[in-house]
Amino acid sequence: ALTSLRPDLSELERSRLALEAYRNGSRDAVRSNAYYVQRSVGASWTIDGVRNTLTLSVQRSDRNSLDTLSGFRFGGELENYDRVSTRSASLSFSHRLSGFTTLNAGYVHSKSTGSGSANDETTRSIARLGVSRRLGANTDGGLTYRHTRADGSDAYTENAVTATLGMRF
Repeated sequence: ALTSLRPDLSELERSRLALEAYRNGSRDAVRSNAYYVQRSVGASWTIDGVRNTLTLSVQRSDRNSLDTLSGFRFGGELENYDRVSTRSASLSFSHRLSGFTTLNAGYVHSKSTGSGSANDETTRSIARLGVSRRLGANTDGGLTYRHTRADGSDAYTENAVTATLGMRF
């Protein structure tokens, strides 16, 4: 899909972006015929106040390849690793500044380990700070800054500012 959307990118860059999207939580964005077994466990704790909400979440997942059943090798992480383990923890804070404006902050730290014919370990930290505001009866807007840092074989640093505008019809 990235080839048609971004033909200017190299194959390596498209693969890196697809893997990054997967590791950042959009696991349902990639479909394949590859078989795997995934075991996940997670827990969250939330404290609600009058104007504040604080949430702590932890999660662990293990994904094991069963590609011998499919006869199809997908070009993702399970092509290089027989097993991928991920541990993550996140902290989110939301503060209602007014009846129309909310301040949001969050931090996620994750560690992924791939083992099999190749071994790899990636540590990722994502920090975000944003504000959202009701602009009208059916319109909302937001501005978010995100800083991502990954260490491992796929090391990179990313800074992003995202503006959103939502309208209900």
